[in-house]
Amino acid sequence: MLPKKLFLIDGVGAFVTAVLLYVVLRIFNPYFGMPVDKIKVLSIIALLFCIYSMICFFLLKNNWKPFLKIISIANLFY
Repeated sequence: MLPKKLFLIDGVGAFVTAVLLYVVLRIFNPYFGMPVDKIKVLSIIALLFCIYSMICFFLLKNNWKPFLKIISIANLFY
């Protein structure tokens, strides 16, 4: 049951990251100075991580190790 919870935690965290990047950083962009197109790319990547983790959470029953390895490596590179 713990691996499924890891997918859920990662999915929720990725969703929060996507929302904060897309909404908050765009509103306060003059203070951070980050280009808007880069914020969009980072928020889309975070949203894709969220979708992947949620799909894994709801659909995986067994053989979760390679999927957990994929998202952990993706998070490391992100």
